[in-house]
Amino acid sequence: METTAKKFNVPLLLIEVIVILLGLLFLVPFYFLLANSVKSYSEILSDSAALPSALQWSNYAEAWKATNFPRAFLNSFIITVISNVLLAFLCSMCAYKMVRNNSLYNRVLYIALVAAMVIPFQSIMIPLV
Repeated sequence: METTAKKFNVPLLLIEVIVILLGLLFLVPFYFLLANSVKSYSEILSDSAALPSALQWSNYAEAWKATNFPRAFLNSFIITVISNVLLAFLCSMCAYKMVRNNSLYNRVLYIALVAAMVIPFQSIMIPLV
């Protein structure tokens, strides 16, 4: 009778421990975000890594009012919807023209567009800043 259990593998265990520790390391900013969001300003200044002594849920209400969040969300939503609809409409018209009109200009433009998609944005992000 065969068993499906694998033998204990030390290198695999070591890799799993390292991956778990890296995963926890990437979660640290979320801890700081959540812990400091319910602290008072003086607690954040005194020790930003500590757990809050008392939860201040009023910070969320104050941030909601200070940023006028519903209006900002509505503005972002309107801009996003309109720009995506216009982009889909204009890009489909341009693509139709490029595909139906086989000219040197359209082939060069197509190659330039594909080349721009191949270069990742992260490689040009820092020079743009």
